[in-house]
Amino acid sequence: MGNRVSTKNAIANLKKPNSVAYDNGSDARAAAADLFGDDEAGSQSDDVQALRAELERVREQLTRRDNNALIMVEDGVRALGRFSLTTRALISPDEITGDELNLIVTFLKDVKGALQFWIGDIVITCLKHDKEAFGKLARYLEIDLDTLHAWVRVCKKIEPTRRRVNLDFSHHAEVINLKDELKGREDEILDYCEKNGLSVQELRAYIRNLLPSKSSPRPVSILFSKDRIPRLVVLKTTYLRVRRGDKDAAKEMKDTLRSYREWLDEIEKSLGLK
Repeated sequence: MGNRVSTKNAIANLKKPNSVAYDNGSDARAAAADLFGDDEAGSQSDDVQALRAELERVREQLTRRDNNALIMVEDGVRALGRFSLTTRALISPDEITGDELNLIVTFLKDVKGALQFWIGDIVITCLKHDKEAFGKLARYLEIDLDTLHAWVRVCKKIEPTRRRVNLDFSHHAEVINLKDELKGREDEILDYCEKNGLSVQELRAYIRNLLPSKSSPRPVSILFSKDRIPRLVVLKTTYLRVRRGDKDAAKEMKDTLRSYREWLDEIEKSLGLK
């Protein structure tokens, strides 16, 4: 119960982080003042001496740290090797080696591929403690409600242990709405996709080919099932985001329109009009 209350309070008090960082000239006294207060810090008690030794040990480890470690060096600034990352810039040294370039672009690729999963997972965690967390996190992260809902839905349907490292979020999104004939084959399809390096478009074609022959009309209940009928509210929201110059929304719009065209084509074929 304690953890639940703590988590709910954390959500309610969500605010921009304000980390405390110490420069290279600081020592255990400054840290002790933060932890124990100035009076206790000045006593040089055994506890403070132990803390000094511990901070020195940590500082030595950080000095020898692996360049692959991402650390907070000051408020709002993180370091990865010799690169500095802020919320608005990536600052590189004047000369970089091939290994360093590989390190930073691999890191950026990993973050790009993981971000939607990370956000979806933290929303799921927070919702266990606060049913209002969805709206609060959407506002804090400045993410459209429909977009966030789509991300969370994928994360709920495909648990972390079932996600494929070599497949994008979009690949996983394709298998959460499989037709009834393919329900339960999500992992099999993801495995095939990963093994053969399919693009999202190729994955869609592969899924279509797994479906039974369309020689006879599809049942109306399937053709007009809830998950297949276009959601105009979502379409309008995405359209407005594209108008505002959102590149991610433009990609979502292309995928959505392609899906709707496929649905309309299927209706025409079922009626013998195409």
